[in-house]
Amino acid sequence: MKITFLLLEAWTVDGTVRSTFTLADELSRRHDVEIVSVRRTADRPVFPLSDRVRLRSLVDVRPGAKVPWPNTERAARLMAEPTRIVHPEERSFSKYSAWTDERLTRFLRRPRTDVLVTTRAGLNLMAARLALPRSSWSGRSTCSSASTTPGSSPRSRSGTRGWTPSPA
Repeated sequence: MKITFLLLEAWTVDGTVRSTFTLADELSRRHDVEIVSVRRTADRPVFPLSDRVRLRSLVDVRPGAKVPWPNTERAARLMAEPTRIVHPEERSFSKYSAWTDERLTRFLRRPRTDVLVTTRAGLNLMAARLALPRSSWSGRSTCSSASTTPGSSPRSRSGTRGWTPSPA
């Protein structure tokens, strides 16, 4: 079985990254496991990762990173535009762009996996909206709902209405 984890940034120090790497490593003993990071921010991951687990990114934002032709000009233009499918109240909203929207939409609409595990509120909602039904999908978030969900105060728990991204 192929299992794919979707992280925002796999090259950073974060509890979600650490727990995902640990789980991916264990699952890779019995399954084909891949971690897909929306953004690549460094040359090497901070945490150790087994050679059995593939790690790749959708968008490379390292200084000097080049986008392969024929997407070079398009990527540069779209990186400067804000995201249209991640809700502005997503804690990491500023890390998304119109280019990440395009890359994520393409990835989620053509999953090459049996199981997709997403790891943030924004990614969970995007997968729910955009992923095709041929894959099993699981959304998990290690953040408290108060830190990731708009309207999560005791006065309004219905704030996630409107968080559902519209297709790009």
